[in-house]
Amino acid sequence: MAPRRSHKKSRAGCLKCKKRRIKCDETHPNCGNCVKHAIVCDFSLPPEERAELELQQQQQQQQQSSSSRAAASNSPAPQPPQPQLQPHPHPQHQLARCPSFHGVPTTPPDNINIVDLSLMHHWATSTADTISNRPNVQVLWRVDIPTLAVHHPFLMHTVLAISALHLCTKEPARSGHYLPIATRHHDRAVRGMAACLAHISRDNCDALVVSSCLVVIYSFVSSRIDESATIASWVPLLRGVHSILKQAWAWVAGGPLSPLITQYELSSPSDALDAETEGVLSSLYRLCTDRTLPGSEELSDTSTSTAYFSAIAELRKSFATIMQWESINGNIFVWPITATDKFVELLVERRPRALVIFMHYCALFTLIEEFWWCKGSAMLELRRCEMCLSQDWLPWIEWPKTRILERDVEKVMGKGSPIGAGAPGRQEGKEKSQ
Repeated sequence: MAPRRSHKKSRAGCLKCKKRRIKCDETHPNCGNCVKHAIVCDFSLPPEERAELELQQQQQQQQQSSSSRAAASNSPAPQPPQPQLQPHPHPQHQLARCPSFHGVPTTPPDNINIVDLSLMHHWATSTADTISNRPNVQVLWRVDIPTLAVHHPFLMHTVLAISALHLCTKEPARSGHYLPIATRHHDRAVRGMAACLAHISRDNCDALVVSSCLVVIYSFVSSRIDESATIASWVPLLRGVHSILKQAWAWVAGGPLSPLITQYELSSPSDALDAETEGVLSSLYRLCTDRTLPGSEELSDTSTSTAYFSAIAELRKSFATIMQWESINGNIFVWPITATDKFVELLVERRPRALVIFMHYCALFTLIEEFWWCKGSAMLELRRCEMCLSQDWLPWIEWPKTRILERDVEKVMGKGSPIGAGAPGRQEGKEKSQ
C-alpha cells in the first residue's frame, strides 16, 4: 500500500477560509482564495479588527454547537410560525417592489465595527443632506440608500468612506484619524464594485449607480487632499457613471431611485445669456480656427478641431441650462459627459486649448461652492491649469479666473438670472453643508 503523501496543515489561515473549511495558502496581505473570489481577506485588516472577527466567529461556533446538542437531546413540540421582520417600505418609493431592496440580506456587510456605526450615524444625521439640494433626493440619501447598502457591502463601504471624508472637512484636527478610514472603505468599495460591473442586473444596478456617484464625490474631495492628483482626475470617473447608467437606465428610471436621474431632466437650455458671457463663450471658437495661436498645427487634424468645437458648443448649453437652483447639482455635471472621448483625451494630455475650455467650465463650480465636497475644487483646478499653460495662453483664462476668485454667482450667470432669485435655497444648502 503506497504511503500517504505528507501535507502541511494550514493553522494560521484567514477566517474566510476557515469558515468555508478550505485550505488557506496564508499569503499576505490577501490570500489566494480571497483574491480568487474577490472578497476582502482579513489578513489586510488592522489587528484590532481581525481580533474582533475571530471573537465573533468563536461565539457563532459556540452557539451552533449548543443548538446542535439541545436539538439532539430534546424533541421539541411543533412551534407556530413566528412573524418575520421585513424592512418597512418607504411610502413614496415603495422599496419592497424593487428586487435590490427586498428581503433580508443573505450575507451581512463585512467588518462593520463601532467606528463604522458612528460613521453611519454621521451619514444619517449630517452627510446625507449635503449630497443634494433637493428635499426628495435628500430623503433617498438619508433613508433609502442606507437600506439598500445593507444588501450590498460595496455600497456600504462607499457610504462610510464619504461620511469619513465629510468628518475630515468638519474636523480638520482629526483628519489624520478619519482619512485612513475613508481610504480603507473606499478601496474595499472599489474592489466590490469591480466584481459586479461585469454582471450588471436589476438586482445590483441601483447599488452600482449610487456607489459610482459617491466614488466621483470621493475623487472630488481626495483630489484636493492629494497633491499628486492630476487635472480633472474625476472626469473619467464621471463618464464611467454615465456608462453604467446607460446600461441600467430602464431599471433605475422605473425604480425607487428614479429621482436621482430625473434631476438631469429638470431644466432645458435657454437661448438667453447675458452679453458678457455670450461674448466670452463665442470667442472660444477662435481656438478652433485661429492659426496664429501657438500649437495651431494640431488643428490640421479634423478630429481634434471638431472635438474642441463640440466641447465649446456643449459648454454654452451648460451655461444656458443651469438656471434653476433645484436642478443645478445634476445639470452642472452634464458637460463632462457630453464632451467627446477625443476631447477628454486632449484634456488628459494637457493640451492648452483643452485646458482653456475646461477652465471656462470650472467657472460654473462657483455655483456649488457651498457644498463641502466641491468647496475649493474650482480654485484647485485653476492653479493646476495655470502651471501647465505658457504665458501666451494666460489671457485666455482671465475671465474664468476672475469668476473663480470672486465667487460671484451673478457675474457668472448674468445679473438678474433665476439663479439669483434662489438665494434662500442656496443659503439653506450652505447651512446643511457646514
